[in-house]
Formats: sequence, structure tokens, C-alpha cells
Amino acid sequence: FAIHFALLGEYPTAIMQLVGTTRNIVFYFVGKKGYVEKAWAITFAVLMGTLGSVSMFVIGSGEWYAIICIVGLVINSYSMSFVDPNNVRKSILVSSPLVFTYDLLVTSIGGAIYEAIVIVSSIIGLIRFGKEKEKQ
Repeated sequence: FAIHFALLGEYPTAIMQLVGTTRNIVFYFVGKKGYVEKAWAITFAVLMGTLGSVSMFVIGSGEWYAIICIVGLVINSYSMSFVDPNNVRKSILVSSPLVFTYDLLVTSIGGAIYEAIVIVSSIIGLIRFGKEKEKQ
């Protein structure tokens, strides 16, 4: 997605996508317990917010609504530290609609489709695991 957003001229988002890719690689290796330590999540949330904001003002590209995407990705980065998977799913229902809205504003059809799938998957997961807890 970094190349995709760069081609759309949304350089702050492209930079945040690169940070997100790095975050995912790091979280893969440090998250063997099923969750990521809060320190890692906070580090990447701050990095995402800082680089997104700085690049928005320094590079000068990206409109005011890039802030919507920045906030969504910061929330998403922090939520990876939640131990309970249902809390991660709930946080996705906050962060993904923000990114989905941003994708629509910048006409990123691929990004909007991806976020829509993430939102639907989170809702299905919450319903499915909610029913399993009721049976227990």
C-alpha cells in the first residue's frame, strides 16, 4: 500500500504504511505470546503519529483529512498490545472506519475495500466468539 499511496500523491500515508510494515515485522518476532508488549505498541503508535504529522507538514502533500488516517493508524498500533483478541477487534471497529473514510476521500478503492473487509471480519469475529462465550 505504500507505493499505492505514493502514486496517489499521499506521501504522509505512504510513509505511515512503511512504518506499519516495519511494525508488523517487529510485532511478528516480539509477539510470540499472542500479544505485543505495551512498550512496543506505544513506540510504534508514537512513531506513526509523529512521522505522519511531520511528513504532512514538511512534505506539504496530503490534505487536512490525512489526520483521520494518522489517528486511525495510531489507534491500530496501540491496540496490538491488547491481550484479549475481542478488545483488538473492538478497537478495529474504531480505527478502521477512520482509515476507510480517508481511503474514500483520496479515492483509494483498494484501500477502501481492504478496510471494509477488516471491519466485516472484526464484526464476524465479535459475534462468533461472543456466541462461544455464551455457550460456556
